[in-house]
Amino acid sequence: MPKVKGYTSYRGRGPLWKLVVTVLLLSVILASFGVLLLQRNMVVDSDGTRQVQFPWQEEADAASENPPPPPADAETVPDDAGTVPPDSDAETVTDEPATEEPEPEQNPAPDIFHVYPVQAAPLSVATYDEISWLLRRNSGYNAVSVRLKDTEGWVYFDSPNIIYTEVLTESKNIAADTTEALKKLTAADTHTIATLACFRDWRASNGNVRARLRNLSGRIFQDGNEDFWIDPAREITRTYLCNLARDAAELGFDEILLTDACYPSVGRLDRILYGDLTKEENLATFFSEVRKALEPFNVVLSVEVPKEILLDRETPHLSGLSVDVIAPYVDRVYAKVEASEVEACTEALAGVLMFVPELSALPTPAPARYVYR
Repeated sequence: MPKVKGYTSYRGRGPLWKLVVTVLLLSVILASFGVLLLQRNMVVDSDGTRQVQFPWQEEADAASENPPPPPADAETVPDDAGTVPPDSDAETVTDEPATEEPEPEQNPAPDIFHVYPVQAAPLSVATYDEISWLLRRNSGYNAVSVRLKDTEGWVYFDSPNIIYTEVLTESKNIAADTTEALKKLTAADTHTIATLACFRDWRASNGNVRARLRNLSGRIFQDGNEDFWIDPAREITRTYLCNLARDAAELGFDEILLTDACYPSVGRLDRILYGDLTKEENLATFFSEVRKALEPFNVVLSVEVPKEILLDRETPHLSGLSVDVIAPYVDRVYAKVEASEVEACTEALAGVLMFVPELSALPTPAPARYVYR
């Protein structure tokens, strides 16, 4: 029978030695991995004994040595606790409710004021960015003063409590992003001061006959500097300014600084119609109403005064302002003084009010705790 070509080359299964070699190689590889794993997890006890400890065993041991703390509301009982015998002299102790500590002031005032004043103009986000950049650059400023109402009668924020008149257009003067800029400013960590001019107000005096300060003949009063004023004796005037101060506090300012919160001190002052009360009594009524309007807010109330009422407290000032008038209602007193006058003004308010000198230049060393720039 003839042979079929190629048939004799088929041997069936492979040789057994190849299978044995493969199994040995796999065993060597697995053994190598095992040795590496054991070496990696080999530890030595305190007595020098070697043993293998895997990571999950370490976690279990740590959990057993450091059990989790009890819940916050769980009552911990000491091991030696026991009941007090009925005839024991031990006193019964009851847990008193913890006294709640007052919340800290949002932006506590710095020890020394280096105030960056924002001029009378609508605050914009771009202006705020410039202020923020200055403060970040450590320029020496640690407070920002923003004028929200000037002596012309312009109100530089979106307040609903502006006197509208038939003679003049509205007094609000804001930019499209003023509200956003003010929110950013008051949300920052810097101490913020809202400055409001009070009774010296050209627009309201010329535009609202019920608010204007008048002379004895009933006509509008103009002082020696040709400025116009609104009347502190009239309720409409006081309510207007109190509402503006409250609106400024609602914006988040840390301090409200009132300027021109007085009567005129130059011109034909004998011709002013003061009403049934004295000018001092009218101003005291105004300050008390402002303080009451700001009661719901954690805000400091300050007033700027002529330096003469501090340097010479014995002589009544023509503006009607005095330390006795303002002391019951305000927290701080500002005045534009020379560096040589700071000490005398500080002593005049010692034990009564905090004094903040307004200086055009910062002397070295600073003569007072509070310095305004």
